[in-house]
Amino acid sequence: MMINPISSTASVPFLSEVAHSSTAEVFSKVAGKIEALEESISSNGRRIEGFINGSSSIPTHELVIRMEATRLDMALALQVKNKIVETVQEIYRTQI
Repeated sequence: MMINPISSTASVPFLSEVAHSSTAEVFSKVAGKIEALEESISSNGRRIEGFINGSSSIPTHELVIRMEATRLDMALALQVKNKIVETVQEIYRTQI
C-alpha cells in the first residue's frame, strides 16, 4: 500500500491564503474566523432559545446539524489554539 504525500495547501482555501501572507494579514484572517465562530455560537444560542420557547419553526434535525457544525468549528479552533501555544513554548525553549 502506498501513501500519497500532500502536494500543497491549495486544497484547503484558508491555508493557501495564509501561506502567502504577512504576519499581520494572518492575524487579521484568524481574527475574522474567530468573529465568525462567535457569531455562529450566538446565533445557535438564539435558535435554541426560540426552539425551547416554541417561537421558532426551525426543524429539530436542522437545529441539531447546526449545533454539531458549531461544535466541530469550536473543536477545530481549540486545536489550532493548542498548536499555537505549543509552537510558542517551543520557540521559548530554543537556545540561542
